[in-house]
Amino acid sequence: MILRLARRTASLVALVLTPVAALAACDDSNAAVQPADRAQTPAIDGGLGADGAPSPSGGGGDRDAAGPQPGDGGSGDAAEPPRDAAPPGDADTSACPAQTQGGVSLSPGTPLSRPLVPNPIVSLGRPVTTTTGGYDATQLFAEPTAKGLSPWQPAAGESVTIDVGTGFHDLLMVWQIDYPDYVSQGAGFGLPYSYAIDVSPDGATWTNVVPETSTSYRSREAKFSFTGQSRVRFTMKASQSGPSFRAMQIFDVSNGTEDTWLVAGMGPSRFVYDDLEAPSFGSLVHGCRSKYYPALINISDLAPSISNFLTAIAAPAKDNWLTLNPDFHFWILTYGLGDVGDAGFASNLEAAVKQLLAAGKVPVLTHVQYVTPGNGGNASATAIAKLNTAIDALVTKYGLLPSPDMFAWFQAHPNELCGAGDTNDPSGFCGESQWNGIQPINVPSRPGVSDTIRLWAAAATAGGAYAN
Repeated sequence: MILRLARRTASLVALVLTPVAALAACDDSNAAVQPADRAQTPAIDGGLGADGAPSPSGGGGDRDAAGPQPGDGGSGDAAEPPRDAAPPGDADTSACPAQTQGGVSLSPGTPLSRPLVPNPIVSLGRPVTTTTGGYDATQLFAEPTAKGLSPWQPAAGESVTIDVGTGFHDLLMVWQIDYPDYVSQGAGFGLPYSYAIDVSPDGATWTNVVPETSTSYRSREAKFSFTGQSRVRFTMKASQSGPSFRAMQIFDVSNGTEDTWLVAGMGPSRFVYDDLEAPSFGSLVHGCRSKYYPALINISDLAPSISNFLTAIAAPAKDNWLTLNPDFHFWILTYGLGDVGDAGFASNLEAAVKQLLAAGKVPVLTHVQYVTPGNGGNASATAIAKLNTAIDALVTKYGLLPSPDMFAWFQAHPNELCGAGDTNDPSGFCGESQWNGIQPINVPSRPGVSDTIRLWAAAATAGGAYAN
């Protein structure tokens, strides 16, 4: 399992996550920030206008009809404006058995003022073909299963084509390869590689919508115009060592990209939020609120600290995480365990919140997870409690959404974390002493990963993200 590569230099780990948060953009003067001592913050809007259209501060990378969208690899279609979706009905925050079976532990927050406009998945169950001999390409676009699915390992020039049907104005494609970290640590495991995306109305005439692009990142996304088309072709153009593609998904974003979720963190987050274990985040939401199937991308990396994240979102465009992921609306930050003992954690985390807001994104914060005594990172419950106090203060100050309380959850379910002697976890982390008491395991009797994803779906529902 490629995640075994993560053994090299990993130190501490952060796990927990939060699914919804939203706010008007905020500048350095904090003019738009609710005072920390305010008794009650108003409901946040997730960057959405009252008519259901994204607002300038939270549009999540919607297409500009005048031309290309910076960094998304696609282009606008000036001939036909985006379709407007009617605002959904009232949010349904009622409990859903698939999301709550086994218990729920949530941290408080401020719910959205109205539910999200859907950007449903369109690639599930659709006809798929590939030029790679001997590979069943339908599994590349399928829901994850308990047994896992085989990756696609194309040679240079080989492609996969999916017929998603017609009637879509814009599509968002998301994919990831088999690699432990978001950022390549050097050549190997298929990085770097180059790719291109074409569309067709009939499988005979093709139009390029994403020109050949080289990447050194394991998870990628691209949004492109799809008016009058029915098929998407993804071609692996070149690679030094041959990537293994684990999953691909395509979403109808004709009405915007509100229901898109990005996870940035370190340590076990690199595996937990890959969403390759059944049931997936999208299926847990869809099974309870059938109009929705959220997009999720995991950009968690080896770099352990929130200060590393600040560097990444301020980097030059080619390697800037905001530029690389322009169409993802909610940004979930799972940092903390790598910041134990850092007096600058709270100020750095607040700086990240403000920069994300300024970029039109919706930051989501979450409690640092519980770790068992004697854990491989030597983190104490007292030290983690200090971090979580700082996180709670920012959630209140900025009116952020409720999220899973993974500290309380794993404190009540410590058997769902790796222990000495565990070697059967699909992540490849268990059995390595630095992850003992930290890494969630995922076996039938100890579903640490599955429970984490399930609690995120429950939190998103409780936060008012979805309507019936």
